[in-house]
Amino acid sequence: MERHTYSVNFSASPSKARKTGLMPIFVTIRQNGERVTFTTGKYIHPSEWDAVKQKAKGKSETAQAINTYLLQLRNKIYRKELELMDRGYIVNPSTLRDACLEKVESIQSKSLCQIFQEYIDDARKSIGIDVKKDTIYSYERTYDLLKDYMKVTYKRNDFALQELNLSFIDKFNVYLRSELKHKKNTAVKHLRCLMRVVNVAVANRHLSFDPFLNFKAQREICERVFLTEEELRILINKD
Repeated sequence: MERHTYSVNFSASPSKARKTGLMPIFVTIRQNGERVTFTTGKYIHPSEWDAVKQKAKGKSETAQAINTYLLQLRNKIYRKELELMDRGYIVNPSTLRDACLEKVESIQSKSLCQIFQEYIDDARKSIGIDVKKDTIYSYERTYDLLKDYMKVTYKRNDFALQELNLSFIDKFNVYLRSELKHKKNTAVKHLRCLMRVVNVAVANRHLSFDPFLNFKAQREICERVFLTEEELRILINKD
């Protein structure tokens, strides 16, 4: 059985009950005499709380929902401990609380749209330095197509980073080629924009794996055709 250097306990406080009679459920993390307490966001009637077992009584739908949530919260605290240790943090009750409340920047749970928008916003700051406006436009266009793809294919507005996989990328490629009728090189351009954003997320350790690892985004070699004399004359005479 896995051992931890801290304890996680749940409690409900009748003294802080609302006018409805429901009292808030708190979680307390203790370690070496230090402790922090914060709310779980859940409420329960005093008669339905088992203080000894630290869970809701009975098998009602509400009780099961609360107990499932508390179990998931406990597991989340354990996961955050591993993430903090992996990034070299000193684990204590305060950092565990902040991690659970998504207040530790390096281990915040981010979504695909969130990191894509952050990438574009950061790139805009470098326009005229080492980024061209056309480059920003390419990423903005890819972002718009990506949002349309998620709505059409999955009926969703966003995806958690951990949900990304090879299937998501393959289907995006198919969407570009079949639904939007893009040529291969145009589709590859958008896929490479997405790949760059995802690679930054991996580098910043917001994502623990690279979903593009087994995906090949190679452009076709196209022969450039020179304009004929007649075509050049048409351009010259065009008002």
